[in-house]
Amino acid sequence: MKEYDYPTVKRGVDVLVKDAQANPTTVAIARCAEAAPIAVKYDQDNPKSLTLFELCYKNNYQGQSTWDRVATDYAMAAHTKSQMTQPVDFGTSKQARYVGLAATDRIAAATYSTDCQAMKDIAAMYKYWNQSDKETEYLKKSNTCFADSEKAAAKAAKAARRSNGNFNLYIGADILPLLNTNPKRDLGGVVDFVFRKSAIEFGYKKINRNKENIFDLWIAEAPDAAQDNISRWDGFKAHFQPKFFTKNSDHGYVGILLGYNEKNFDAMSVNATQDVDGAFSTQTFDPSVKQYVGMLNFGGMLLAKGFGLDMNFGIGANYSSFDPGNPLDRSLYTIDNPLLEYRKDHYWGVVLGMTMGINFGPGND
Repeated sequence: MKEYDYPTVKRGVDVLVKDAQANPTTVAIARCAEAAPIAVKYDQDNPKSLTLFELCYKNNYQGQSTWDRVATDYAMAAHTKSQMTQPVDFGTSKQARYVGLAATDRIAAATYSTDCQAMKDIAAMYKYWNQSDKETEYLKKSNTCFADSEKAAAKAAKAARRSNGNFNLYIGADILPLLNTNPKRDLGGVVDFVFRKSAIEFGYKKINRNKENIFDLWIAEAPDAAQDNISRWDGFKAHFQPKFFTKNSDHGYVGILLGYNEKNFDAMSVNATQDVDGAFSTQTFDPSVKQYVGMLNFGGMLLAKGFGLDMNFGIGANYSSFDPGNPLDRSLYTIDNPLLEYRKDHYWGVVLGMTMGINFGPGND
């Protein structure tokens, strides 16, 4: 069948349809498929042009997506024209509906879930053929696709902003001591050098008149142990902490805190009883602690222009060197103070922390 030759096109369609209907071999169907786009281009009013497409779909011809699109466009045009005739051409209408739905199903099956506009177009095709369930299905897919695309674009833009020099300098003050009832306030803060995937933190805190936490002795059910002893101490805490931001979060991080603490207690007079003979005496103790801290911290940093917030929670080990400040052999005495009686050099600790301060940089929000 030659293109640009109308009589030849018309006769060719008749011959191809007759042969394919009589003997629908693979070769005959392939010829119909090849001729169909030419037929609808030059012989649009020939009802057998629809028959070419119908034969191809009924015999499972696998064409290209452009071929399916020609089929559905022609089927819609033929169907619309059939509805406008008086009386209505129900034969053409039924045939057009079959071809249109077959073509639309084929296009839908071949469309990628990331092609948002194509799925929206498919929903419109199903709407034309009154397939409300499939119309709703593909509208939902299209809307989800567009929403995901917008999120991906926003995330990519955010990543681009971060990659273009996302260095932040965060200076924060430790705000938890402001909530306690110490006669004097602790003074401390941190400095963070924040990069795109990691941060390095340096911290220092001057301690003033803190009560000693003996929570571990209370858990161990040491007699008369409470969470806080009456003894107060001065000292300092210093730490270094590399932080590594998690892959799925702009704010969450895992940190490794390495610290050193010194505690100097007020001198105290405490009753001591010798275990062997029950001899009683009052002893003066001047305790101190040197503590080496290793903690695994989990936290989050929220940085904006001019403001920052860092919250974290950690668990780890404190290696402590406890000096009671008295040469008395405590293993031979019962001392009337749970800290001096039961304190071990090695114990586990829990750290809670939050700082608030000023951020110099673009932030990570």
